[in-house]
Amino acid sequence: MSKIGFKINKVSSGITDVAGFAAGFAAADIRRKGDDQRLDVGVIYSELPCQGAGVFTINAIAAAPVKVCRAILEHGGPYHAIIANSGNANACTGDQGLLDAIRMQEKVAEGLECSAEAVFVCSTGRIGRAMPMVQVESGIEKAVSALSTSKKGGFGFADAILTSDTRRKVVSVQVETARGVVTIGGVAKGAGMIEPNMATMLAFIATDAQIPTKTLQRYLSKAVSGSFNAITVDGDMSTNDTVLLLANGASGAKIDKDA
Repeated sequence: MSKIGFKINKVSSGITDVAGFAAGFAAADIRRKGDDQRLDVGVIYSELPCQGAGVFTINAIAAAPVKVCRAILEHGGPYHAIIANSGNANACTGDQGLLDAIRMQEKVAEGLECSAEAVFVCSTGRIGRAMPMVQVESGIEKAVSALSTSKKGGFGFADAILTSDTRRKVVSVQVETARGVVTIGGVAKGAGMIEPNMATMLAFIATDAQIPTKTLQRYLSKAVSGSFNAITVDGDMSTNDTVLLLANGASGAKIDKDA
């Protein structure tokens, strides 16, 4: 992609800076601490169908949401949404954990009136604990109802996926290309464990560019290789690391390997 101009937005709400993307959030007390204030469920949504790409942990023990995300990427899309929660990783939870991850997809799909295979699912938090699905499903309903293209939506989603890290992480940029101006927005959470191949990380990226799936995956894999996969601190590797990239084409700018 040939860059003619590149501008980092000084005041960014992340995903919701990108045309066609909304975000919602909720406090569902997934940690079961009687805390109805801490945000722990978030939804990203594009009404326009998206191409998708992903990079995941290479840990031999992959959490149920990672398995679901890999499966729907193989399915080939199109995609519309991401559901993410903090407080429970849904890792090392056996067959029930997989059923719970699929139910999270289905619950979002019911609210958005789309296919369950169009919904990515991600979780982060405590390992080895069953998902409190009553709380999770209630949180999904609230988050879908709260979907907004505003800064509040972007910030709320960013806060909902935090665990031991304490500050939201959002960014957006505008890139002028030979095919037109596109916007890229991102949101992430992450702290230790830090070993090459991400770092207890969930990272979600959206763009309004129109990009073929194979090109999108190539761009994402290359970017992750030189960034998230380039550091080691404590030698641990997580079960849930996921980076997802969605492109909805709302800008009309067509980007391919020759652009």
